[in-house]
Amino acid sequence: SDHFVLLWTTVTGTCLRVLSIAQNKIGHAAAVNCVAFSPNSCLLCSCSDDCTAKVWNAESGELVRSIRGEFGQIRCAIFSPYSASLALASANRTISLYEPQSGLFRKHLQGHSDAVNAIVYSLDNTSGDDPVLVSASDDCTCRVWDPLNGNCLHTLEDPHTSLVFNLVKALSFRPPLSV
Repeated sequence: SDHFVLLWTTVTGTCLRVLSIAQNKIGHAAAVNCVAFSPNSCLLCSCSDDCTAKVWNAESGELVRSIRGEFGQIRCAIFSPYSASLALASANRTISLYEPQSGLFRKHLQGHSDAVNAIVYSLDNTSGDDPVLVSASDDCTCRVWDPLNGNCLHTLEDPHTSLVFNLVKALSFRPPLSV
């Protein structure tokens, strides 16, 4: 109920840091839905039902950027594999891409007909192409996106029942296999 983000160490089980905006002593104004570290662990993004995503310096705990938009409750956040982009999934059916340090908006990925609950970048970049982004929605579909041009490459639907995709709240890629 305090809407803060707490960083813990798993070694000792102690709280290392509470992320909040110092002068206001607040974190988010509503429930925090997701926290994501950048691949280099320098940045951390928290997203909330207060319609904001906050990018924090993971080491110092200082707020780097607060991103607020028209996207409604933010359900999930993920950094691209090289931290060049921050993807935010929202309850308004949209995925928004931002530059994490500056907060500069890049583009919307639109196509879902209901809230987007989960997003993940592929880890396999062996083809030399940029990684794809996959989203899961309450519309009972998963979509595969090209984040550079914003095109939906594939829509994955359950042909038998909406039960399977309706329960998708998290996504993951299998790491690339080494030969």
